[in-house]
Amino acid sequence: MRVVYSFSVPDNSIAHWQLKKWKAEGINISGHLLKLIEGDGSKVLELEAKIEAQERKLRHQSKVLNHIMAYNPQIEVPSGFDEAIKVGDDE
Repeated sequence: MRVVYSFSVPDNSIAHWQLKKWKAEGINISGHLLKLIEGDGSKVLELEAKIEAQERKLRHQSKVLNHIMAYNPQIEVPSGFDEAIKVGDDE
């Protein structure tokens, strides 16, 4: 695999914020850039968009579940829902 050693992007550009996001997430930036350069970039961005959509959906569902539980304290939480409740508590 080749490695991207250096490049520059304009400050406060979309590329700048995407790189900051990838760095914060611990993503292999060189690998991602190589995929983008060699034409697999659309798949990378498409998968990232799907993951982000699923994360938003999970956060929304967690908030709804927490809201239902707050107004109906007699409801028992089904097994396996503990993680879903924690997602909503994080925000």
